[in-house]
Amino acid sequence: EKEKTAHEAVVQAHSEDLLTMDQLLKDIQSESSVAKSFENIVSQHFDGSNSDADGEDDVDSDVLKHEAAVDEANRNVLSAEAAIERLREEVSSIEVRLPILEAEKKTAASKRDFKAAGKASKEIKDALARKEQCEVELADEALARKEDAKEALSKAVALLDEKKSIAAEKGREKGLEQM
Repeated sequence: EKEKTAHEAVVQAHSEDLLTMDQLLKDIQSESSVAKSFENIVSQHFDGSNSDADGEDDVDSDVLKHEAAVDEANRNVLSAEAAIERLREEVSSIEVRLPILEAEKKTAASKRDFKAAGKASKEIKDALARKEQCEVELADEALARKEDAKEALSKAVALLDEKKSIAAEKGREKGLEQM
């Protein structure tokens, strides 16, 4: 029984370490994509900084600001999706643990080990409470945050498209003047 308990503790710690590692990998991938977008924005800015007109610089800076806003909104959407995924994973891990805890409780009660049965019962109650809390967060807050982030992203993309079209029109006018 002691070895079984120790093994379950090791397995639980290992699964928590795997979840932590997966989250770190997601964070690293997110940071990598943000770094690539930053590199693109900076390279575009410096490539287009040779213009002589102040009006064109203003348009370019507006485009850059809106690109940054789109990137920020995109990060918010990804963050909300990651939070939803994390909650779903936690609910599924609780659902996996509940039958194991029920079996431990029955085994302990049949062996008249009421201390272990009480401990398993407490863990079951805690797991059910956490599962309910995760489901409430998932149903209300997380999905609302994701929808708000997607709405902000669509607005930012619309503004960016508008600024890009204005910048393209100014570029055409500038090209016609040069010709």
